[in-house]
Amino acid sequence: MKFRIMPIAALLLLPLGAYASPLLQVAESGHLTGAHGVVVGESVYDVQFMDGTCAELYDGCDEASDFIFQTSEAANAASLALIAQVFVDSALGLFDSEPGQILGCPGPATVLGSCLAITPYTSTLVTGQNGNQAFARLAVNGPQQFNDHANASGGFHLDLFHTGDCGPQQYCPPSWAPWAMWAVWTPRVAVPETGMLLLLAAGLPGILLARRRRR
Repeated sequence: MKFRIMPIAALLLLPLGAYASPLLQVAESGHLTGAHGVVVGESVYDVQFMDGTCAELYDGCDEASDFIFQTSEAANAASLALIAQVFVDSALGLFDSEPGQILGCPGPATVLGSCLAITPYTSTLVTGQNGNQAFARLAVNGPQQFNDHANASGGFHLDLFHTGDCGPQQYCPPSWAPWAMWAVWTPRVAVPETGMLLLLAAGLPGILLARRRRR
């Protein structure tokens, strides 16, 4: 009896977060479009990969409240979470080995075969740079595992810097980045681990009683 109870008791002692893994969102085309349940620090987020400008996607991209992550360190942690939890090879697709399978990063247009996911965290007025610029951390996803890393970025013009396909022209404008996309984050409301542990603990006596009756 004691041997059979131990696995149940052990589950109560382990953090529930250890069992969570993001649910990858894959379009009919096979492209990775985002993920639900990405763990960054002690919080859980959904993320979508989108093309456009910072101003278009982040409510103007000019106030602190426009950004989910508001420090370089927090945006860096989010970028590392993308690399570790989302840009992975699985039965759904080879999103690490073939970054071109990620929405917004067409294979032939990637820089040295890599795909960049941009997580902005602040914007500021840069003298001589024609207005506000956003600063971000980049999740760099290369075709080989040693290529994957998070990196700091320079300033992105809020309105002129554009990710995505620039059309049929042979060369994209300097302000255009077909090999990158924005990571648009949304916090999730998760069930507190304490509450879940209480639910499991409350159900344990019923499980034991049922086993005794069967015997």
